[in-house]
Amino acid sequence: MADPGFLSIEESGAVSWFSARAAAVPPVEFAVAPGILVQVDPARPSDPLGWSIDGGTSAEPLASALGSPEFAPFVTELRGRGAGVYAFTAPGLTGAWPHRAVVAATARWTVRPLHRGALLLDRAVAAHGVGGTAEARRLFGHADYALRELGERCVRGELGDSAGQLVRTAFAAAGTAGIGAELADLAEQVAATAAVGDAELLATLAAWVDAAARTRPDILVGDDAARLSRDREPLDLTVLPPRILAWAGRNTAELRLEYHADSDSLLLEAPLADGVDPLCREARELLGYSAELRTGTVVAVAPAVAAGRSVVAWIPARDRDPATLTLGLFDAGADLGTLRTDPMGRALAAVDRATIEAWNEQRRATALLSVAVQTDHQAGERARLRSDEHLVAARAATADARRLLATLIGAAGDEAEELTARASAVDAYADRLWEVGPVPVSELLLVDLIPPNADPD
Repeated sequence: MADPGFLSIEESGAVSWFSARAAAVPPVEFAVAPGILVQVDPARPSDPLGWSIDGGTSAEPLASALGSPEFAPFVTELRGRGAGVYAFTAPGLTGAWPHRAVVAATARWTVRPLHRGALLLDRAVAAHGVGGTAEARRLFGHADYALRELGERCVRGELGDSAGQLVRTAFAAAGTAGIGAELADLAEQVAATAAVGDAELLATLAAWVDAAARTRPDILVGDDAARLSRDREPLDLTVLPPRILAWAGRNTAELRLEYHADSDSLLLEAPLADGVDPLCREARELLGYSAELRTGTVVAVAPAVAAGRSVVAWIPARDRDPATLTLGLFDAGADLGTLRTDPMGRALAAVDRATIEAWNEQRRATALLSVAVQTDHQAGERARLRSDEHLVAARAATADARRLLATLIGAAGDEAEELTARASAVDAYADRLWEVGPVPVSELLLVDLIPPNADPD
């Protein structure tokens, strides 16, 4: 779909374009080529929200991704005119690029634990699909253990036909990329594997979801930020690495707060996600912060450290009433200026939590529906009923996001236009949730179909 927006040319020759619409789900960014970045809304992975081309970088790779041969000469012409801003309707991504966008969104915003090797393979297959041979070779090299593991499980009939189809695709792509010669015999066995159906796969997917639900801590605190208990706070997912801290739903505040009067300090504690090494780089690079509840001004920052299956940080209160502070965790690589600590920012972080959850529920529903059409009536019907539950949850999450945005719009000043655009994007996404159906198995990912419990890495 073509989107209206604005194209900017800088004196350096750098080119950027931004859509006039907003994202429903927090956007993700990925490289088309060195010096070319594309940003998409995960809810609309085929339609860029924006893109940028560094000065001196050819526009040809982006023209290919957009399926527009005339685009590169057009950019060259505009660059020749010097700096300027133009109204421009940009085409959408074509070919294998929307799939690449889905993989980028899955890597960033999937909240439940993933099979890490399967994710590497998904990334490798996506890179191969868009012609990124060098990147695909590098990723397949890192994921050779997963290729072997999943190939052997496929031969044993453990994965089901749909996941097996994706494993065969991965083997074929790895062979084209020059990786996996030592797995040639296994690749032939995988290719010759007889059909086993998908009934067991559907049962595995359902059990995966049920197990995740059983591990959620019972710390539900309400359906909006205003009802959160002051001894717990929800975290802003946009400033945290994915799947390092445990996620139990948008209405569950992960961060436990405890004031210690003897040291005039606050203890922040958040549980690690299942399977996360407490000494991994991402866990070791978390920081805790405190900020004024009313203004959002940052008061203190301190490193977080592992303590059992949690990370903790001690934040000095500095003679301030803890009730006047908001607290959180963020990745050390994030700019301090990106912390959303004022009332508006915290509310928008809650909107993001809701839309990220909706997108996760939609992805689960799509996977179930897509596998269900491949199997017998009874197993397929159970899967369709389960997918309905996920879609109900997705619609409830978008409704929460919309209510939060409506409240913000009612009190907004200069931000009203931007908030209204975000609300329109969420509304459009909520409408599309009524139309979710099965997709070809080739559009699914290995991480959609393979639980993380067998991941040895």
